[in-house]
Amino acid sequence: MMGKKAEFKLDLASDVHDSRAVNDAKNLYVHNFTVDRTEYQLKIPTDSFDCFTYKGTHASIVLRANLKVDDAWILKDSEVSRTAQLSLVDTRTGGGGDASAEIDPFDNVKFSKNFHALTRKRKIGFISFSVICLILLLGGSFMLAELFWDEKGMALFYVAIYGVAFCILWVWFKNKQFKSYLNVALLPTPIITQNTRLQISRIISGKSQVDLENMTLRVVACNMEKGQYVRGSGTNRRTVSFQEPVRPIILYSERAGHIPARQEIGDHFPEEVDFGPMFKALYPPMEISETHGLAVYWEVQLLHAEFIDHELKGPTDSIKVTDFFIK
Repeated sequence: MMGKKAEFKLDLASDVHDSRAVNDAKNLYVHNFTVDRTEYQLKIPTDSFDCFTYKGTHASIVLRANLKVDDAWILKDSEVSRTAQLSLVDTRTGGGGDASAEIDPFDNVKFSKNFHALTRKRKIGFISFSVICLILLLGGSFMLAELFWDEKGMALFYVAIYGVAFCILWVWFKNKQFKSYLNVALLPTPIITQNTRLQISRIISGKSQVDLENMTLRVVACNMEKGQYVRGSGTNRRTVSFQEPVRPIILYSERAGHIPARQEIGDHFPEEVDFGPMFKALYPPMEISETHGLAVYWEVQLLHAEFIDHELKGPTDSIKVTDFFIK
């Protein structure tokens, strides 16, 4: 191998925990040289990496070293790869509990309660849309049955697909209308550090169109493990992206016994949200690419036992990432 050109690369790579994983990597360091001896010692400027390795539930992050020597004549070049750990942060455990249940809690919705909360105009629109969907569903189903009369199996398949599509459309419209009882939005968020404490009235602004009893407001955060995997085969082969919540933590949770209509929601939750525990319980964000890596996620949840819930995703670009590394 003497005199051959070689390349040493150090990558931060994803390791998706799936039998059909799609991984990605970003280069941290590359060194090209000509082989003139059997042993090398490279001084790698790790201070500029600003990264760490991570062992997750759905995806991990590894440091991968790859050495490639251009010695091919007929066969492939010689190549060797090794992985290593780089721990720049201590172990984080989150607040415990089921991450999916904390970040996306089950929504108990009473149809009659939500329907009666609609304005007269929205009620008429909802009923009209529902009737149109039903007519198109029945009419389309009969047409498909006639078209595939001699192939009953095929007819049932297309009718089922047609019906599912209309059900999804109707549910989407229903949820959009039912959410109209509460007009709420996030306010511009200041830089969030480990010392940040904010009142709810500085985070959200909004009013309800109806009186609300026992409304719960929560601020939750978690890490999101991101990656991709392949599903299907042949013409149905596709790449699926995922974001799975892990390490959930509840930063704030209070219940207001009574919120009158057309009053500011935030005024009924006077306590402050302390963002400090988030920096101790979660890992810092570590992006390998848009689809792979580790992210920080937080949101405001307005939960009610009868009305449809509202979830407001908080901006992550306002989080001071360096505070995650402070012990």
